[in-house]
Amino acid sequence: MLRVLYSDLRFLLKHISLKICIGAAMGYALAFVVILKIIMSLVNEGSFLSGEDILSAYNDIAIFFITALAVMLFTPDFNNGTIRNKLVSGLRKSEIFLSSVFSGMIASIIMTVIVTLFEALLSIIFSEGFMTFNLAELSDNFLMLIVTAAAVGAFVTTIVLMFGGTKISYFAGFVVAFFLNLLGSEVATSLYPLNGKCTLTGAKLMLYTAYDRFMPFMHFEGYPRWDFLSYLTGSIALTALSIGIGLIIFSKKEIK
Repeated sequence: MLRVLYSDLRFLLKHISLKICIGAAMGYALAFVVILKIIMSLVNEGSFLSGEDILSAYNDIAIFFITALAVMLFTPDFNNGTIRNKLVSGLRKSEIFLSSVFSGMIASIIMTVIVTLFEALLSIIFSEGFMTFNLAELSDNFLMLIVTAAAVGAFVTTIVLMFGGTKISYFAGFVVAFFLNLLGSEVATSLYPLNGKCTLTGAKLMLYTAYDRFMPFMHFEGYPRWDFLSYLTGSIALTALSIGIGLIIFSKKEIK
């Protein structure tokens, strides 16, 4: 297991897909800031750009970048015979699966850390500073993004591996990401409406609140709203669930 993980991590760090996704995410963050700055200067002369606004750029679309990264990293392994060669060399399917998932988690963390630090740099250059975040809150937010990226990376990598070797693998992750993004918007809008008055009650309120508190996909939505332990608990739960289900399905998967 350690041997294949070491090999996969070395391959990961050299892979062009990681560089492409990081570059694209940084480009998106820069374009977001520049366009927003231009719009604000033209439409509302009295407004200003805060550091919190800039830090939200990557968060709003992080799930799609992480999904794209997983697809680009692991889908080719089925098509070029890498998975088959690993099996022939004596590796078990469980070892291949776990190594890939851990690699996907680390790749997601690397991209998230680099892009978030780049956003911090953009905040220094383009914003008027942070309006609500202090240093401790910025640190908590950074840690929250790391554990969230790891959990989302495990989830989308599992999807890619389960559908690997089929055309579905190219868009299954994006379909799920799009659906979860819509669901997250619905939950956030219902719990935190613009008028400030949540109208949810009873079981629906409890369900939406639990989803908002523990589901990692929600942790990319807006500013941190819960304690770090809640974020960590939800991320561990999603990672464990992804690995557990993925191991069962991948172990029965026919590798061509």
